[in-house]
Amino acid sequence: MPKFRRRKQFCGILVTVAEPTIEKDQQFNGFRQVWTQRPNGVFHGPYTVYWDSGPVVCMRGQYRAGAQDGIWTYWDRNGRLDKQIHFHNDEPVETRTGSPWLEDAADQGISTGKPARSSPTLDSE
Repeated sequence: MPKFRRRKQFCGILVTVAEPTIEKDQQFNGFRQVWTQRPNGVFHGPYTVYWDSGPVVCMRGQYRAGAQDGIWTYWDRNGRLDKQIHFHNDEPVETRTGSPWLEDAADQGISTGKPARSSPTLDSE
């Protein structure tokens, strides 16, 4: 199912047209990267990078038409929340390195063995 939609005028009626995105899942320098892109290769949609040591997420965010947009969350190798950066059109707007976080983010529970509130590990993908 396409993940990107745009509006077009058709016979005086505004309609939503789905544009396809392609899901990618590849290894780069030992890090697993999962993302979506448009057929022309421009990143658009969710983007996740996993640490090379296993299922722990390193960072997660969204691209919109090739630019980082919204809240990007970063975790350390043990799954502890490290920082969040709010981007608008590829420009950082706000950075947080501690509570309160910009959204409901949590540690991944890797180092403690306890599940996180919303664990972004490989199992939940």
